[in-house]
Amino acid sequence: MKKGILRACLAGAVALGVNLCNAADGWVRFSEDSSRIVVKSEGIKSFEGSSSAVYEVDGKNHRVGTKGYKVLTAPSETTCATPFGDAVLTKAVFGRDDSPFQYTLKLKRLKNLRAFTLQGGVSQSQR
Repeated sequence: MKKGILRACLAGAVALGVNLCNAADGWVRFSEDSSRIVVKSEGIKSFEGSSSAVYEVDGKNHRVGTKGYKVLTAPSETTCATPFGDAVLTKAVFGRDDSPFQYTLKLKRLKNLRAFTLQGGVSQSQR
């Protein structure tokens, strides 16, 4: 297979204003069906967004992402270190039976700042 070009299209804000927050506060999270990132925070207008990546194989563009794809691995939470302190890391994997690729979306919600990051990646499907 010819290696393709990857263009990540992450919807939503990558980081929000710096305010102290409660570490247990789920102000940014995956939606119930995992297809969207939901942001609800005091002082910031609530919004939702999906995430996807576009890649090219043999001259054809393809998309894989959170909307319209099956959840292969349900969102799971762990804690991780970042340059700005500890964060709650929520990770989910998406894909389709007719696609050779899967999409992993990582949401890091900082514990001591009201800020988050999204990181999406495309990899060969494990099926």
